[in-house]
Amino acid sequence: MTTQTIETKTLISGPIRKPINERLEALATVENARAYQRTYEKFTFCIDLLEISAHWDRADYWVNALEDRFDKLLERNVANAIGIRCFVYFNLHRKKYSLKALEGPHKGRVIGHADTLELSDCTFKVSEAGRQRVIRDKRKNVHAGIVGTVRVIGDIAEPHVCHAMRSEARWITHNGHPVYSAITYNPYKYSSFVRRATEQPVTSARYVLLDAETRAVGATRA
Repeated sequence: MTTQTIETKTLISGPIRKPINERLEALATVENARAYQRTYEKFTFCIDLLEISAHWDRADYWVNALEDRFDKLLERNVANAIGIRCFVYFNLHRKKYSLKALEGPHKGRVIGHADTLELSDCTFKVSEAGRQRVIRDKRKNVHAGIVGTVRVIGDIAEPHVCHAMRSEARWITHNGHPVYSAITYNPYKYSSFVRRATEQPVTSARYVLLDAETRAVGATRA
């Protein structure tokens, strides 16, 4: 008869931590939400609170869950963005577009996240200092985005509207769209957003359509 030895790992020392779902609820306080609102390193802030590794394959899931609870505590809702000027950028952790209000009662704050949206009267922004940090450190950071008035958010629109926006986005990615031309940005190649077909810089547009699923960014002429 043989005895099987089971190897175990000690993950932490000291008191045993509560399961992560219990920690999540305990951390969702107004005090933590306000501290989260003040910090620029939001992902790192949540990782530290949750006491998990940023390299864990479930890290994004739990960070998003905690951010959702903070958003509710701060009474932020993406619907509040309709009709106001926002700075819109792709959130690398959420894989959605984040909307930072530039006016109104939530000015200076991220008031929601969306998969698909349309903006009007747009200006494309790139921080050269942020771009140089990307080149130097080889790490992505939020330094580029689009300023515009939020017209339509597909996530909360009628299903047929959302479906139409997604169809337009797919058309944009394959080129040939009669109204929107595909826009791209690569900090290692360009110092500004450019039209993908011609690589000509673009600084403004009357309308911009964005879709996180296809990563489409389409712009009309200014």
